[in-house]
Amino acid sequence: MKLSSVLNEDTIFFNVKGDSRSEIYENMLKMALSEIEEPINAKEVAKAIIEREDTTGMIYDQLALPHIRLENINDLYIIIGKLAKPIKLMENDEAPTQLVILSLISPKSSDIYLKTISAFAKFMRDEKNAAALLNANSADSFMQVLNDNKVKIKNEITAEDLMSTETFAVKENDSLSVALDIFNREKITVLPVVDDQGVLVGVIEANSVIKKFIPEYIFMMDHLNFLNSFEAFEKIFKEENVEAIKNFVIPTKYTCSANTPLIQFTVEIVRANLKAAFVVDDAKKLIGKISVKNIIHKVLRG
Repeated sequence: MKLSSVLNEDTIFFNVKGDSRSEIYENMLKMALSEIEEPINAKEVAKAIIEREDTTGMIYDQLALPHIRLENINDLYIIIGKLAKPIKLMENDEAPTQLVILSLISPKSSDIYLKTISAFAKFMRDEKNAAALLNANSADSFMQVLNDNKVKIKNEITAEDLMSTETFAVKENDSLSVALDIFNREKITVLPVVDDQGVLVGVIEANSVIKKFIPEYIFMMDHLNFLNSFEAFEKIFKEENVEAIKNFVIPTKYTCSANTPLIQFTVEIVRANLKAAFVVDDAKKLIGKISVKNIIHKVLRG
């Protein structure tokens, strides 16, 4: 299915004015009201979208994807606005937003919404594609860019649509301290381990690291009330710059490819009680990570 087939030229606007999120979102909604065959209040919907963004901690980079699920509508409405002047919609944005794709999602349209936004996001990862859309000056030329590039909506949501590509990885010969620093800095407890070619060879887990420094007999005890020794932690401090990560690598329980369907990797992650699953290419090189957080953020609350 062509991406352009789910868009409406009459809800693609240019020179959208506003000095804040509320002004921009409200103006876009008001401009689109004649095409929205549902009873909505532009001011209230804009406010609800902003509250959702603030709750989820959204961060934008040139392209903003505000959206809201509304129980009282029966269709998916995608409103596109090129701003009169680029602005940072939120303080922590990577760059000023130039293009806003605002979506109103009905209870029955979550699937097509996710596929549509994934198609947009994938297309605009290429700087030339992004520039072509941003340089369009009419709804017709905007749609023409999508059609000329044969941008399509996939039949199903896959790992590629949800995965994080900025995945922190460590190498087998790195010192243990490297992994501990990343655990601390990124507030995660599992890291992929790769070889010099980027091939995934296993993972290192914080729990496993700590366990290796605690005497085995302690885990066989039923009562630990009397334990107060700091010895295990002192041993970690002493050896973290000497021990190599390869001594703590454990096999990955599950990996998937970029085209693995949503339901398949979700079942595997839940069944194996994983915090994260890693995505690899045909050569087993690491290309991304999927976590339960990704599923909640992009599917259940996407």
